[in-house]
Amino acid sequence: MAKLHETFHVSADKRVVIIGDVHGCFDELELLLQACNYSPANDLLVFVGDLVNKGPKSPQVVHFVRTSGALCVRGNHDDAALHAYYARRTSTSEKEPTAFAERYDYVEQLTPEDISFLEQLPFTITFPELNALVVHAGVVPNVPLEEQDPKNLYKMRFLEKNSDGGFIASEVKSEHGALWAPQYVGSPFIYFGHDAKAGLQKCEHALGLDTGCCYGRELTAVILPENKLVSTPALKMHCVPNIPPKEASQLSG
Repeated sequence: MAKLHETFHVSADKRVVIIGDVHGCFDELELLLQACNYSPANDLLVFVGDLVNKGPKSPQVVHFVRTSGALCVRGNHDDAALHAYYARRTSTSEKEPTAFAERYDYVEQLTPEDISFLEQLPFTITFPELNALVVHAGVVPNVPLEEQDPKNLYKMRFLEKNSDGGFIASEVKSEHGALWAPQYVGSPFIYFGHDAKAGLQKCEHALGLDTGCCYGRELTAVILPENKLVSTPALKMHCVPNIPPKEASQLSG
């Protein structure tokens, strides 16, 4: 069962490498780790979720993250993969598989250990020594972590202010909504993914690391405590972005 929150303590001599949405792009992940000079003995890997879907090697990504001792938070695509896995085991239908179902064929390659690993991914991870929090999608400002809606933690992108001065989170932009990260003020500093359309989001109190590798753009990491950004280009476009072509070309340019 997924926990809402976990806390990990990091020694001063260890680097923390936080990696954006991999989405099955295992070859690019290997290149990024090389670019970061990753050392298993000296570095802690942390993933912002969405290990799977869209790219060609989802099982390899899950296996690596699980066996490397890395940490990861739950992403909406990790959650979808679990639903697909169990749906395949409970379905009695003999209908021809839909295109949607075929996108999840790879779940048959996941081992029981992989499934257990995905099931237990927490929604958030805090590193007190770094004053850092990792979440897949975002948080609603001024709401204690234990009172956050888990659905927002792995699905939200936008905030709209309500009449009481608080915020309403949503997955899609409303007339008066805006990206959540520029509106977040305070502590801890938040590292997140989920929003490839927005790309690298460098905000005063948050950093968005989904730079659309599966769409042919880049895979990005940040190395703490030096706060160094490292990116490697995608080897190809593995998935066509579900955004207007004009915007897609602007994002990849």
